This record gives sequence, C-alpha cells and structure tokens, in this order.
Amino acid sequence: MERVAFEVEQLVDELRIEASAVPGIAAARRELLVRMWSLRWALAPGARRRYLALATQFDLAGQGALRDVVTRWSVDDERHERVAEAALWELGADAIEAPLDAKLWDAYLDAIVVEQPWATLGAMWAWEELSAAAIDLGQLAGVASRLVAMKFGAEASRGSELAETLRGAALDPEEIAGLLEGISTAGVMGPRLTRWALGREAEASGVRAWRVSRWVAGPR
Repeated sequence: MERVAFEVEQLVDELRIEASAVPGIAAARRELLVRMWSLRWALAPGARRRYLALATQFDLAGQGALRDVVTRWSVDDERHERVAEAALWELGADAIEAPLDAKLWDAYLDAIVVEQPWATLGAMWAWEELSAAAIDLGQLAGVASRLVAMKFGAEASRGSELAETLRGAALDPEEIAGLLEGISTAGVMGPRLTRWALGREAEASGVRAWRVSRWVAGPR
C-alpha cells in the first residue's frame, strides 16, 4: 500500500511544482479557486453516484471497512456541492461551465465503475487529492473566507482516511494493480483539469502521454 500512496503523493507534488512555476500565480489564485470550486460542484453528483456503486461492490467482496468509508462519502458529496456553492458565493462568482475533459472524466469513470471498481477507486482517490491540493493553493492567497476554509478542511482529509483504510485491508496483487491503474489514469486526466484551472488550457490540451506507474509492471 505504501507504493500506491507514493504514486498519489507524487501526482500532488508535481501539481505543486508546476503551479509554483506559473507566472503571476499569486494574482491568479482567485481565478484558480473559481475554476476549482466549479469543477468540484460539477463533478459531485457523479462522484456520489459512483461511491454508492463502489459501496455495493465492496460489500459483496467482504470489504466492510471500505464499504463504510465510501458509503459515508456518497452522503457527504451532497455537502460537497453545498460547500462549493458557498465558496463561489463568497468569491462573488457564478459556477463556470466545466471543460470537456471534466465531462470525459465523469463519463469514463461511470463506464468502468462496475467492471473495474479498484481502478475507479484509485482514480477517484487521486483526483480527491489533486483537487484538494489545487484548492489549497488558492486558499493560501487568503481570497476565501475562514468559514469555507474550515468546511473544506474536512473534505481534504478524505485521501488520508482512504489510505489508512486500505492499509488495513487484505488486498491481493490484482486489486493493488487496479488501484495503480486508476491512479495512472488520474495522472493523465487530473493534470489536464488542474491546468485548465490554472488558466493553462493550451498546455492541458497538449497532454497526450499516458502516465504509467513504475509499480504497475513491477513486483508487489
């Protein structure tokens, strides 16, 4: 599981390094927040639907702890929408339309959630962490209220909770490989979405290479 967590952490580190190199990032942080909260708002219904589907899958597989976590998240995702709405209201902004990549991401995860639950979970885990890190970059500028920051603090702990739950689960090599496959998928689509949020649409559209974890083919 440490290998899986490492892959997620690497994605987040790459985002922070890339964002720090963006010219004028300090001045652009409000726009980053508007775009990221718009993404969270747009993607929350699909995430809620998939967490419910995953809960059923993990229940049937005897993964009670995981079932409980994703069931609770499916309920919490309605609050995700409310938090995003509150954040946008305090920023004095309306939600902007999500890019095509977000719609493709949503559709792709819906298509694989039943047949590939572990890949779905890995992809959603990585996106939870990436989006939390991107919003944190905007919060550092102090452009969102303390109230919204406090609300988001609870959401940002999801990745840590999932990592801890997975460490206690008895996963076989195939399930671990599924998680890594999902994280690799998020390594393609996640940066496309965060680059859009950073106002780097041209670079986002140019990303074509599939990010393959070195752990996927290696020993586990």
